[in-house]
Amino acid sequence: MSTNPFNLHYVIPKVNLEPNSKIEVLELKVGILYIGTTDGWILQYGLVERLDEQGNQLLQANFIQSKNIGEKSKITFIHAAPVINTVLVVCSGNLHILNMSDLNPRSGTGQKLKGISACAVNLSNTDQFSLQFCIARKKQLTMYSLNDEKISAIRSKEVSEPVVNMCVDGDTVCAALPSRYIIVNLETGHLIDLFPIEENSPSLAITRIQEQEFLLAGPGNLGMFVTSAGTSVRPPIQWSTNLYRIVFSFPYIIGLSPESVVIYSVSDQKLKQGLSYPGGRTIGAFDGTILLAGSSQVSSLLPVPWQVQAENLLEKESVDDVLHLIDSVMSTPNLSQESLEKIRTIRQRSGFLCLSRGELSRASDMLMSGRTDVREILSLYPEMLSPSSSFVRQSPPLHNIPDISSVVPAHNEVSTHEFLLEYLLNLVEVEEYSPDHPEDVFTAIAKLLASNFPDRFPEFLRKENIVLHYEELVDFLQARGQLHFQALVHEKFQNMETAYKLWCSLLDQSQEDDIFPGPEFLARKLCDEGELLLWQFSEAVLTSDQRIGSLIFTNHKRSSEPEFVEKALHVLSNYKEARKLFLEDLVFEKNSQVEKHHTLLALMLIDTYEIHADAENLRKLILTSSQLNTQFLIDKLRDTSLLYERAILHGRLNQYDQALDILVNIMNDHALAIRFCDDIAAGKNKEEKERILFLLLSTYLHPAKEENKEDFLVKAVDLINTRAEDLNGKQVLSSLPDTWNIATILPAVKVFIREKVHTTNMIKLTKNLTKGENLNTRLTYVELTSEPIHVQSNNYCITCKKSFAGGVVARYPNGVIVHQNCIINKEICPVTGQVFKLSV
Repeated sequence: MSTNPFNLHYVIPKVNLEPNSKIEVLELKVGILYIGTTDGWILQYGLVERLDEQGNQLLQANFIQSKNIGEKSKITFIHAAPVINTVLVVCSGNLHILNMSDLNPRSGTGQKLKGISACAVNLSNTDQFSLQFCIARKKQLTMYSLNDEKISAIRSKEVSEPVVNMCVDGDTVCAALPSRYIIVNLETGHLIDLFPIEENSPSLAITRIQEQEFLLAGPGNLGMFVTSAGTSVRPPIQWSTNLYRIVFSFPYIIGLSPESVVIYSVSDQKLKQGLSYPGGRTIGAFDGTILLAGSSQVSSLLPVPWQVQAENLLEKESVDDVLHLIDSVMSTPNLSQESLEKIRTIRQRSGFLCLSRGELSRASDMLMSGRTDVREILSLYPEMLSPSSSFVRQSPPLHNIPDISSVVPAHNEVSTHEFLLEYLLNLVEVEEYSPDHPEDVFTAIAKLLASNFPDRFPEFLRKENIVLHYEELVDFLQARGQLHFQALVHEKFQNMETAYKLWCSLLDQSQEDDIFPGPEFLARKLCDEGELLLWQFSEAVLTSDQRIGSLIFTNHKRSSEPEFVEKALHVLSNYKEARKLFLEDLVFEKNSQVEKHHTLLALMLIDTYEIHADAENLRKLILTSSQLNTQFLIDKLRDTSLLYERAILHGRLNQYDQALDILVNIMNDHALAIRFCDDIAAGKNKEEKERILFLLLSTYLHPAKEENKEDFLVKAVDLINTRAEDLNGKQVLSSLPDTWNIATILPAVKVFIREKVHTTNMIKLTKNLTKGENLNTRLTYVELTSEPIHVQSNNYCITCKKSFAGGVVARYPNGVIVHQNCIINKEICPVTGQVFKLSV
């Protein structure tokens, strides 16, 4: 099956020519074909399009008229300008300006132009009512403008050699000289030498590719692309044969050789087709119609419809070629909706071809650009398409893949499941989370994640803008034993009780799922739930792990509300460890001031005192809490070994003597006694701290047991010497027995003396500073009261508006005078509001 872009058809199998006459040049405009011959004749034909029996496009020619321009002279150039009803003809180097209608010379066009070696029309003329063309005569290039009335020269440029051939685009002329190619800008006069022409070169062909870009027949049988700047933006084309005529009809470059016609693609520079055409003499591209001629016949290259080409390429699985083809088609303006739909289908089929070959990346791009119905892809994967879907594969089918198991990914490609997941995620992103068939798409993503990428499933399910087939997804997960994910789906659809029942069954191991995160996960979930679900399912977590279960209540959004706290304490009554942790959070973290919470916590910590952390928490509670039922706890501790804690409780009741008795006489722990004094005295004034330490000293000086006398004497000396700065020296010295040697407490005596001297000095300093302040104040008072007050007979009190006659007056420091009885505030002026402050 052919994939050629063109078919060759005869338009005029035999042109009636004079003997030895041959076709030299062709021109086609508005359905009129002009044929120029080697003996000076112009033949005019009308061309019409028709379809043959197979529906193929054909051209049919009808003879109109003929005209001899110059007997036995070769016509080398013809160009028709319908807007001004003119045909330009160069015959034997002379320019003829003819009417299109009868091919007679136009009148009023001025002198004849002779000696022309080359002629070309400006293809970028913007004035539709005139024709611009450039002619070469000897070594001069001249641009002319022709309209209905006259012909006039616009600009010219001298060159070094006669011009053999040229092509014009705006002010730019690409010309072939006998020795080289050049680029000339007629407006600026700038000239660029391109490259030399080989001696005896068979072709000096030049054709325009696009604005300011030309294709030249270069050396070494190369087709060279050149811009007006003298550079190239495309690689050269290596011709397969010697070409002496070249034309361009997007996207193809068509070249004519003595024996054949060759067709190249401008996009990839590859040879697309070769046709035998012996004796070919000229070729032309006329607004998409390509005509070529031999000596006496005219043929056309009629394009094979791109749809047919694409089908043929797809049959051959030539994906690259078919993509190049549709890229070329897409550049065509004003494509019909039918053509756009066909292009989409071709992209889809190409994508499935790549998929069948394991080229998954290319397949993804083409399927996406072809806007493939996602269900076509999902149907290849078992269980990915919803059983309730009414989808039926497209007819005729887009592919022949039985299912995805027949696809083997190529080297460096991802797995087929990764391919589908990436494709669906890209589709969702491109469509901004609103793809066609959203439930099928999002459910398939969920299935793929659950089956192949379970760590990404929970995050996907948390997205708010996804829709899922609820029951189908639940059944899919249940069949695979993914009960945790199944519970997450129930939660997504607000079926909370079913979700928590599943999680609880996993927690108590009546069902198993290795993905289930454990009790911490369920505890976090319940923290954000309402009370109904909390009370119903919290016990499952508490039974599994009381420490984690306690977090449900400590971190719950209502954990600070009294009603919630009381109910939580009731629920936790059967879970001692969790209840203790909950109370610790209430007391230590949330700073509860409820006496019940403090006392309950203390009782629970007493029961678990053997645990070091609980012992520390109990001491912390006893020391810091102001809400404990102290006497009740003392009674609870009376028959226990918690002597230090009992001592602290006595200390909280200011029963320091009983506390010290326990620590010193019962526990015989000097360090603990010192610690007790420091703990109890924390936050109290210096005198209270001195009193507590003195009580400890008195306990040592008057031991309850005689056998402790010497030991306590040593401890008393140690206490005095080490804590002298915290003791009242006078009180200590007066309490010592007369038998004591003062040298034993010499370090303490030095501290006492230093403290006494410091205190005395500070008293003197304070006294003198106070005396000075008093003198300053008295001076200020004298200054304020020594100045006389002058009251005139017409003066009145600013407050009551009455005269001062016979009344006692008062004056503010700023001079305002009022009755003494009218003073509202001695420190604020009643007029200005100024504030006065004087400390006396």
